[in-house]
Amino acid sequence: MLRALRRLLGRRMASVNARLSVIVIGSLAPVSVLGSILIWNSYQQWTRPSEVGLQDLVRRMKFRLNHDVDRIGSVLETTAVLDPYSELFARDVMLVQNLSGSRFCFIGSVKPSGEIGRSGELTSSGGNCEHVVVSHVQRTGNPPFSVVTDRGVPYLLIMVGAFSPSATYSDSSREVPQGQVVAAMPLEQSILPLISDTHGSVHPEEGLEGSQVWLLNKDAGAVAICPECGWTLPPDILSDSRVKAVFSASGDQRRTLADAWVSKGYLWQTAYLGGAVPVLAGKPLSPAERSAGSLFVVWLAVLAGMLTAALIGVAIGARELVLRPVQKLKAAAVSWEKTGQFQVSRRGMPLEFRQFVWAFHLVTARLSRRETELELSLEGQRELLKEAHHRVKNNLQIIASLLNLQASRIADREAKAQVLRARERVRSLGTLHRYLYDSGDTKSFHVRPFLRELSAQIVLSGSSAREGAAEVRLHFDADDITLTPDQAVPLTLLLTEIMTNAVQYAFPDGRQGKVSLLVRKEGNMATVRAGDNGIGMTKESSGLGLRLINGFSRQLGARMSVKSRPDEGTWFTFRGIVLADPPEPFS
Repeated sequence: MLRALRRLLGRRMASVNARLSVIVIGSLAPVSVLGSILIWNSYQQWTRPSEVGLQDLVRRMKFRLNHDVDRIGSVLETTAVLDPYSELFARDVMLVQNLSGSRFCFIGSVKPSGEIGRSGELTSSGGNCEHVVVSHVQRTGNPPFSVVTDRGVPYLLIMVGAFSPSATYSDSSREVPQGQVVAAMPLEQSILPLISDTHGSVHPEEGLEGSQVWLLNKDAGAVAICPECGWTLPPDILSDSRVKAVFSASGDQRRTLADAWVSKGYLWQTAYLGGAVPVLAGKPLSPAERSAGSLFVVWLAVLAGMLTAALIGVAIGARELVLRPVQKLKAAAVSWEKTGQFQVSRRGMPLEFRQFVWAFHLVTARLSRRETELELSLEGQRELLKEAHHRVKNNLQIIASLLNLQASRIADREAKAQVLRARERVRSLGTLHRYLYDSGDTKSFHVRPFLRELSAQIVLSGSSAREGAAEVRLHFDADDITLTPDQAVPLTLLLTEIMTNAVQYAFPDGRQGKVSLLVRKEGNMATVRAGDNGIGMTKESSGLGLRLINGFSRQLGARMSVKSRPDEGTWFTFRGIVLADPPEPFS
C-alpha cells in the first residue's frame, strides 16, 4: 500500500509545475489556518459573553427552582403534621403563604382516603387552579414535585407529608391522622424574576434583556413560562436536532449543560430543571452580535480572496521566473538532440539557470568533439572491415582461379571433379564475402539476394560442365530472412554441397531436371529446403559431401532431415534456424 502511494505521488509530482504548486499551497496553508482561527476567535469574543450569560441564567434557574421547592416544602411539612382537618387549617394556610413569601393559587389538604376534600374541607387561596391540582393528584398520585401545564399556563405543584390510612400523629390531647398538603403556584413567579425586573425584585443580568424561557413537552411542544409576555417561538426551532435530543436525555446527560448554539437570530440553550423539567432558553442576538456573524463571513471571504490572489500571483510569478526558463532549456535540449546544436538565450534567467546553461554548453561541446572522434574512428573501422572482406574475396577468387587452372591439367575425371567441387566451395565463400563487404554490417545481413545469386551460380557452373546434356533449371522461392555471418558461412557451404551434388549426380545420361531452393520464415525461425527431382540418392552418395552437410547443419544449429526416393529426387530440410535482428541502416 505504501509503495503504491509512493508511486502515485511520484507520478503526480513528476513536473516542476506540480512541485511548485505543492510548495506554494503548503506555504499558504498555515497562514490560512491561522487567519481562520483569528477570525473565529474574534467572532467568539462577541458571542461568548452572551453564551456564558445564558448558561449562567440556566444554572440560576435550576438553583432558584430547587431553593423554592425546598423552602416551600419545609413550610408545608410543618403544616402537614398539624391536623389538616381542623378549623384552624385555614389559619395555617395563611401562615404558610406568609412564611414562604410566595403567592399560591392553591393550598389544600388531601383526605386519608387519597381524595382531595371538597367545599369547606378544601381551603384555597385563589381557587383559579383548583381543577389543575385535583386532576393532577387524581391522575398521578402523590409526586413531591411537579410542573403542570393547563391552558397554556405552567404551574409548580409541591406535595408534602407521608400518607397512610393507618398513620396517626399524637399530641398531648388527641391522635389525628397524618395527611398530605399540596400547594400550587404559577411557575413564572419562580423563574421570571431572573430575566425580567417587571415581575419581581430580582434584577436580570446585563446582556440578557429579552431572554425567553419555554417548557418543553414531547406531546404539547413548548409552553412559555410567561403566558402574558407575548413570547413567540421561531418556526422550526422545535425540529432542531439539539432540541429533540433533550427528550432522549437521561442520567448524567440531564445534569450536564449542552453547548449553546445560534439559530433564527437567537442564542439557544437547553437544560433540565430539577432533573425532570426540560426547558429551552433563548436570547435574541444584539445588533453587535448579528454584525459579528456578518463580519465573520466577510472576513472569511476576504481571507479566501487574499489567499486566492496570492496563489494566482505566485503561479504567474513561478511561471514567468521559473517555468519559462525551464521550458526554454527543454526546447534547447530537444533541438540539440535533433540538430546537435544547443542554443538558448540566458537573458532574464536566474543565476543557477545561467550557470547550468554555461555548464551544458561545455558538456555539449565536449560531446560533439567526442562524437566526431567516434564517428571518424567508426568510419575508419568500417573501411578496414570492408577492406578485409575485399581482400578475403580477392584471395578466394585467386584460389578459385588456381583450382580451376589445376583442374584443367588433371586427366582423371574423378580427381578433376573433386578439384572443381573444391573450387565451387571457394567461389561460394568469395560470393558471401562480397555481400558482407557490400552490406558493411558485422552483425547481420539480408541473405535472400545472396542465396539467389549463390544458387544461380552453382547451377550455371554445374550445367556448363555437362557437355551436350539437357539443361538443369533452377527453382528459387525464398522469404527475406536475416542471418549473422557466423550462420551464413555453414549455410553457404551446405547449400553448395547439396546443389553441386544435385547438378552432377541427380540427372545422369543427360537427363533434364530441376534444382530447387525454398526458404520460409516462421516467426523468429526459418526453414530451408533444398533438393531436386532426379534419380535420388545412391549408395555411392554417402561420402564426404554428406558428412560435410551434417557438420555444417550442426554448426548452423538446425535440425536436418533427408528424404530421397528413386525417380522422385532428394530433399534436404533444415528446421529451427534462429534468425538475427535486422541490421541497422548503413550510412
